[in-house]
Amino acid sequence: MRREKERTLKVGSESQRGTVQLTAHTPGRLSLSASYNGECAATVLLTREQVRQLRAAIEELEPFIEAQGEQPERVSVGLKLAA
Repeated sequence: MRREKERTLKVGSESQRGTVQLTAHTPGRLSLSASYNGECAATVLLTREQVRQLRAAIEELEPFIEAQGEQPERVSVGLKLAA
């Protein structure tokens, strides 16, 4: 049995109360779970192609992250997750 690869990121502003967890499953699946205050908010299972689309969406949105002292601008990118 293969050992799963897993990464956990602390998220949130200043208090860092939540986490995003990425777990590589075989064959060819990655789960992305978000939690806040220890409660799992959502978990989705992504294919390799959906992981690529998610990566591209993050790269597209990264420049819009507000710089310190600037007014935030809301921008979104759609990502369709198929079952």
